[in-house]
Amino acid sequence: MISARNILTMIDRPKRAHDPKQRARGRNHEISQTEHQLINIGTALSSQTSLDKLLSLILAESRDLVSADAGSIYIREKNAPGGPLSTPSAFKISQNDSVDVSQAAEIVMPMDKKTIAGYVGCTGELLTIDDVYNLPASVPYTFGKDWDRKFGYRMKSMLTVPLKNLAGEVVGICFSCDRKPSRWRPFRFLMIMSAWGEPRIIRPYQKNCLRALDQAVELGKRRFLCELPTGTGKTDIVCLHVKRMFEAGRAERVLFLVDREQLAEQAIAALQDLCPKHPSYWLKPGMAMQHKQITVCLLQTMIGPLCRVDQRLF
Repeated sequence: MISARNILTMIDRPKRAHDPKQRARGRNHEISQTEHQLINIGTALSSQTSLDKLLSLILAESRDLVSADAGSIYIREKNAPGGPLSTPSAFKISQNDSVDVSQAAEIVMPMDKKTIAGYVGCTGELLTIDDVYNLPASVPYTFGKDWDRKFGYRMKSMLTVPLKNLAGEVVGICFSCDRKPSRWRPFRFLMIMSAWGEPRIIRPYQKNCLRALDQAVELGKRRFLCELPTGTGKTDIVCLHVKRMFEAGRAERVLFLVDREQLAEQAIAALQDLCPKHPSYWLKPGMAMQHKQITVCLLQTMIGPLCRVDQRLF
């Protein structure tokens, strides 16, 4: 079984602080976050019945674990129920943040050690490659460049992981390619887990909005305006962005302003559901501030005579 600790050890990481103690604290926090994410992934996978959705989720979450720009999955199917697994593996799904691969055609890959996929399929071992265009002469496999030529892409680093069933048979191969240098991971989750352990689907327009917010933050912007129709999950989007800001170390406290009590109740419920690790509360007139990361407050309370908010904290 591939653990979060093994994955983090095998993948090249960005430069960290020079202080060994600070590096150790940061690494332990990163490992803890990744192991928690793996648990959530396992729970989400168990709820899927569609093979295509299942493979999409496996690939998306695998890429997110290592901040990969691209990835693909090959699977081996049985020709008949109860029969042996097929010798070739068939390309099933591909994802790429840099180029459009939606029209990628299905490819059948022989299960021998002459290709990277075949080698991992035959050995059942994880394989890491720094540069697929500069393979050592001693390895038995080669890298096919046809895919790169077709889509105008240049693969470099690659992590190849065998997907095994309970019997230990390799039923698929998962590729994650080209780690992104930024520690701010692009938002690509297909679903998230609520505080109650229930999977919640992230809709395409919500992902687009979160990506736009990511890009704005990377450009150094501090003011954003998101306009969406009523009932499209704006509160969830804000909560997810707040969570990402905390996890990326870009925020310490957040003031969540609303103009109606109904929206304050909605915000508190969403924050407790989607951001359970970041304490939140509703600051009402006359209340003293609490030492929690997220303060939900009515605009009327903020500008009223009984406001006790130290606005310098936000």
